[in-house]
Amino acid sequence: MIDATIHSRSSIHVENSQRFNHGQGFKIGHQWTNILLVINGRDIPLPPISFFTKKECKRRNIPYRTAIERVQERLELLNLSKYIGQHFPDEVVVLMDGGYDSKKIENCILTKGWDFIVSLKSSRSVPSSMTKDRSWRSVSDMFWSTRKQSPWKTVRFKRDGKRQRKGIRARKLTGHLKGSKGIKGREIALVCSEKSKGEGRRFLGCSRADVCANMVLQLYKIRWRVEIFHRDVKGLFGLEDIAGKNFDAVEAHVHWV
Repeated sequence: MIDATIHSRSSIHVENSQRFNHGQGFKIGHQWTNILLVINGRDIPLPPISFFTKKECKRRNIPYRTAIERVQERLELLNLSKYIGQHFPDEVVVLMDGGYDSKKIENCILTKGWDFIVSLKSSRSVPSSMTKDRSWRSVSDMFWSTRKQSPWKTVRFKRDGKRQRKGIRARKLTGHLKGSKGIKGREIALVCSEKSKGEGRRFLGCSRADVCANMVLQLYKIRWRVEIFHRDVKGLFGLEDIAGKNFDAVEAHVHWV
């Protein structure tokens, strides 16, 4: 699972601090991107990825990279065998929210033989196999134009061997993602879900087209574990307690946490 959190600071003049649009409004501080492995119910956090501003990169004499490029670089160098031993690549599923809906990251994941489930931006361009013209359009428009071909279905999850109804409904299409060489010509599953009519609507993309909508939603639900991880490291382990101006000290503190 990949997700970012903000280490809030009180001043923009702190070394390597910046304004980030993270969730509700802008926040001042440092951004940390975390990769969390979930294996047999255990959470294993990898070393956090720090974000360097252009000013900080100039001071350190290193090339500037965006948060997406730094995540891509980490995934390319990530050797999972070091953590989990021998495994089949197709057993690995990467869960990401809309902030990491990037063709660079998606290409990198597929190149390594892994799969992904990502929350798609509503403006992400996709064609659908259910439309005649196969034209590129936003994923929100695509689901709107195919509402008759792909009706809503109630989502039911299995729990204790029984299927229980949830207050969620979903629709599924198959299509492609635009702008990626690695996934060009590869069909993926496109899922639209909502809690009620028009509320809590979310678009998801799964690199395996044969996976049903219920399974995509059930797997994406696991991503909430990284939010709990961020809550715990902030509230219980003091990630935000350090107030040093030097970023090397801040980085060392965060790694210890």
